[in-house]
Amino acid sequence: MVGLYSSVLAQLDPEDLERVKRYCEEVDTVYQIIDPGYQKERGTILRALCEVSKLLAKKYLTDKTETEDQFSERVKKCVELFQEGQKCMFVRLKKDPNDVSKYLVVARKDPVALSS
Repeated sequence: MVGLYSSVLAQLDPEDLERVKRYCEEVDTVYQIIDPGYQKERGTILRALCEVSKLLAKKYLTDKTETEDQFSERVKKCVELFQEGQKCMFVRLKKDPNDVSKYLVVARKDPVALSS
């Protein structure tokens, strides 16, 4: 459902955006239960949630439904969601102990189908 809405988010009214936001939050809650941690699918949902939250914050500020302080709080939450989503999109791999950094950060790749 979230994927279906992603291409038209900017055109949705606040009620529909709130519904998409709830979908994202519910899917994230399920991911945290069945597979806690930083998996790529959760990162995709968090990025969608961040985008929806950003659009809601902008609409509410533009419509004068919320104050600038409330807008700032929403933006802070968006930044946190974005950062959490980024963690899901990358993997830290242990490097050679002689290197300066202990870990190498690389982008996650989609699983490759096993050949029969």
